[in-house]
Amino acid sequence: MDLQIIKILFNFGKILALTPSPIEERSSNCLGTPIELILKIFIDIGNYTHNLYFMIILNVFRRKKWYKFIKNLEDVRSNEKSTNL
Repeated sequence: MDLQIIKILFNFGKILALTPSPIEERSSNCLGTPIELILKIFIDIGNYTHNLYFMIILNVFRRKKWYKFIKNLEDVRSNEKSTNL
């Protein structure tokens, strides 16, 4: 493919939002303003604490409750099968 075909594909993809913006339109400042940097840091901290909560609290401390819940669901399922027969 030559460069002209690639530019045509990018122009068509830009209309449908399928391709990223061309290199000429991108900003050279990848970090952005200091406020954007602070917001990115807070968003990352929020994502990491959310993942940590799910990995530790729900998987470790509530494991017994999950096993009890699954056992109760199995009991309900077996009771439904026996009453349907």
